[in-house]
Amino acid sequence: MHFAEAPDQVSIRELVGIAAGDDVALAISFDTVEAKDWVKATLEELVPVRAGRFVVHGRHDRSKVPPNSSASRSRRRWRSAPAITAPRAAA
Repeated sequence: MHFAEAPDQVSIRELVGIAAGDDVALAISFDTVEAKDWVKATLEELVPVRAGRFVVHGRHDRSKVPPNSSASRSRRRWRSAPAITAPRAAA
């Protein structure tokens, strides 16, 4: 759970204790997470994946796809879906 400001830990533990029991309430841990652009960080960790003759990738990785690949029809239909590319057949 995310809090914009430091939470009242005692009150949260009391509410959880009522709802789920004291053992669960005592097991709760609180931590501070650094502020950063989590979407950007996640996209940087995603890389194109080769699956046989196909390469599965997000739009953000289009430039990393080998030049001998072409996007599948599903990429044209579903803009938000990952693209699946395969090497072009020799002419």
